[in-house]
Amino acid sequence: VSGTNTVAEINGGTFEMTAVQGYTYHIAYLSNGDFTINGGTFEATNSSAISSSGHLTVNGGTIRGHMAAYNQGITVSSGSLTINGGTIEGYDSALYLYNCQVSITGGNINGITAAVSHNDNKYSDGTISISGGSFTGATEMFDGCFGPLGRLPVMTGGSFPGGLVTDSRSGAFPVNDLLAEGYAFWQNGQMLTLSDDVTSIEGAVVIKPVCKHNNGGYTVEGSTVSFACAECGLSAEAELVAPENL
Repeated sequence: VSGTNTVAEINGGTFEMTAVQGYTYHIAYLSNGDFTINGGTFEATNSSAISSSGHLTVNGGTIRGHMAAYNQGITVSSGSLTINGGTIEGYDSALYLYNCQVSITGGNINGITAAVSHNDNKYSDGTISISGGSFTGATEMFDGCFGPLGRLPVMTGGSFPGGLVTDSRSGAFPVNDLLAEGYAFWQNGQMLTLSDDVTSIEGAVVIKPVCKHNNGGYTVEGSTVSFACAECGLSAEAELVAPENL
């Protein structure tokens, strides 16, 4: 499937790609056009699945790169990518991104090595906004690939069934750096409070707004005040310090 300077919509069907004369190709190479995938199956048996430098929207279907090294589900080198649904799978990563505008509101994004990988050396002009979707990566969530991470995704939603690890080839970064202002990680119905140097979370977590309930109480023991929210379980402690000469 090849498209340049065109508008196309795919609603179903099965697309497969194997090696041709020793070379591997993408199933679909989309360039400088508007492409929408609502359904269908893109299954690569010896390559990555889709390469795009246009404006790609995925609302459904299954996009699967070959389950071997150096293969991705979707590679985007410029333009934009919008994911509202569907399943995207790859070995090195489900999504490999650089120099593009990305919005993820839903879908299942599963990578063997990483769910999302982006190359910061070429990524300075791009943005990633994540407000939903389920992300699974056996080793890591975000891989900075060839350079230190500069611009991180802005996250206001999403679920991570296997936990979250931010290790990159250039070193880990705090998971709190992924959160938009006013949002937090939640686990088992309770909001997590993490120190700034934490780079991984074990167990399933989701991203939701911080606790804004007005349902809790406090206790005082000595100079320590403890608070616990009766709805979400968020807890905190503070030490009282008396002013001088009091």
